[in-house]
Amino acid sequence: WATPGPRIGIWSMMTPPEHRRKGAGRAVLTCALEALWGSGTEGAFLFSTPAGRPFYEAVGFAAVDDATTWTSGASEEFLAAIGQPTAVADP
Repeated sequence: WATPGPRIGIWSMMTPPEHRRKGAGRAVLTCALEALWGSGTEGAFLFSTPAGRPFYEAVGFAAVDDATTWTSGASEEFLAAIGQPTAVADP
């Protein structure tokens, strides 16, 4: 999901596990950016999970901030999928 404008927003991008590391994500993202990029485009931004960060950096994005994801009742599988620690310390 992307929005055009002076700053292109990439709001959601997910690649099913069976298609990862085969070029599918890179093809979709680079084609979308190429289609949306115009003479007035200043740049693009997105929010990424820690698991996605190496991919986005490899295609030219730079991290400007790190955020913490807070979840309540998330399964260990979900936390692992988004690259968050699965062990939670007791308060």
